[in-house]
Amino acid sequence: MPRLFDIPASLPFTPISPDVDPEKVALGFLPSLTTLSPSSITSSGTWRDLYALTGTLRTFYGPSSILTAWAATTKLLQPTKFSLQPNSAQIFRAGPLCWIQAIYEFETEKTDCQAIVSLVQDDGEWRIWLLRTFLMGFKGENSVDFLEPEGGKAEGKEDTSFDCVVVGAGQAGLSVAGRLKALGVSCVVLEKSPEVGDNWRMRYDSCKLHLPRETAHLPFDRTFGPECSEHLTKNELAQGYKNWVEKFDINVWTDTKLVKGDWDGSKKLWTLKVQRGREDRTITSSHVVFAVGSAQIPSMPEYSTREKFEGTILHSKDYKNPSAWKGKHGIVIGTANTAHDVVEDMVAAGLASVTMVQRSPTYVVPAEYLHGLISQSYNAQFPTYLADQFSWSMPYPIVGRLYKGGLGHLASLEPKRYDALKAAGFKFDQNGSVGESIFDRFGGHYVDVGASKKIADGLIKIKSDSLPTHYTAEGLAFADNSVLPADVVVFATGFQTNLRSVVTEIFSPSTADAMGDFWGVDSEGELRAAFRPGGQKGMFYTGGDQSQCRFYSRFIALSIKADVMGAPLPIYDGGS
Repeated sequence: MPRLFDIPASLPFTPISPDVDPEKVALGFLPSLTTLSPSSITSSGTWRDLYALTGTLRTFYGPSSILTAWAATTKLLQPTKFSLQPNSAQIFRAGPLCWIQAIYEFETEKTDCQAIVSLVQDDGEWRIWLLRTFLMGFKGENSVDFLEPEGGKAEGKEDTSFDCVVVGAGQAGLSVAGRLKALGVSCVVLEKSPEVGDNWRMRYDSCKLHLPRETAHLPFDRTFGPECSEHLTKNELAQGYKNWVEKFDINVWTDTKLVKGDWDGSKKLWTLKVQRGREDRTITSSHVVFAVGSAQIPSMPEYSTREKFEGTILHSKDYKNPSAWKGKHGIVIGTANTAHDVVEDMVAAGLASVTMVQRSPTYVVPAEYLHGLISQSYNAQFPTYLADQFSWSMPYPIVGRLYKGGLGHLASLEPKRYDALKAAGFKFDQNGSVGESIFDRFGGHYVDVGASKKIADGLIKIKSDSLPTHYTAEGLAFADNSVLPADVVVFATGFQTNLRSVVTEIFSPSTADAMGDFWGVDSEGELRAAFRPGGQKGMFYTGGDQSQCRFYSRFIALSIKADVMGAPLPIYDGGS
């Protein structure tokens, strides 16, 4: 399987004079956009299409690949009426990088679309470095980006047949359900917990987002106001989700578990057996969206002689707080976000010793570095949908390179910060990046909101020179024959993130095989099976952080709407 930085992508370093008029350049390029040719694209140009012309998510690299796909898709869909959005052209600068960015609008027979074109000077000519095209909506239909609040108390509707069943009422599932309602598509969300927001509410007491508040809203409005924490707490998230569901009257069945599902290919219909409270029900739907997140099956390594250990062993899924262990010895296995939260809890609770066991180098990025970059788009003055559009329409290999360059530069200005971590025994992944952590691994990094200083100051000890092997009565033993005393061992070792296993259990191995594996990049740099039609008709996977779920939910909803209208989006399956 390819890794993020295996994918060929480049960044533009050619300078642009401040005297250049970007609007004039963008208008002048309009004829080239309507009739793309090799001279319109740099040798390292990239085109990412988000459902506009390919009917799915595709990324193409280099003029030959781009022009082959462009010719095939435009021949079928006949895009017309290309026009520059007034005042959209600007010179975009990021350190040594610069390009002219402009937004164009165009349409096909049935759809309205947009293109974000990034131009650079190449041999004295303006050419495309990056082209992004995306579906905005269907002519004569409601907007996927707007839903009028209803202000009532959301209650589950008692229908038995729906256009779509969404499994999971977290940020991913609610975003899809809201978009579907905006488009007039009948939908129910199945949530196994008793109340909307419990996916956050039931987590450990100190759980919070490590990203800024402005990234976390659900679609249509700013779900979290300035009265909320900058790093939203689990209870703020839970209450925000509940309020949003009531505000927009989203059809959620709580205390409901999907037990079994079967697909009838001749009828193009799912038959789903659900358990709602104590009652068994059967419902039907033409589409199923899996939005169950990664917190399904804990990933927890086994060490021998567990029966000898006299203390407590638990996974972070079952951890709430360390108050019962004041004055005792705590060990946390793992070094990503949750692990750092737990060790900080232990220090605050007054444990006699707190040790983090590090099994592999970890990428650490100070929260203020990340916030500084993110807040350029995600802030209270800038519309959230535009921030999503600019940020998440970028090809992942380019996003990864942009963040690696920007964050790497900031880190180079504070070498002592990382030297202190290393001196404490923490193995810092010098070559790591946020992009690799998110897109290749679905996590495993730490956004530092304070724990790194506690490590540097010795309040949190690090064991990184040997791996655990077995338990003793008093603690945890390692391959180097050392033993750490412990009264509690918390495994902050993550979860199985591949939704394929969930589909296998609920549906069938053949359905899971058709859908394939979830997450990790494919040969085009797209996330495998995420946010796009899979091999199984009528099924989608979705997941990720709040802003990612919010943005890509619009395309899942538009694809389902097209099916419901009887005019499914034609999917281009040509080579990359």
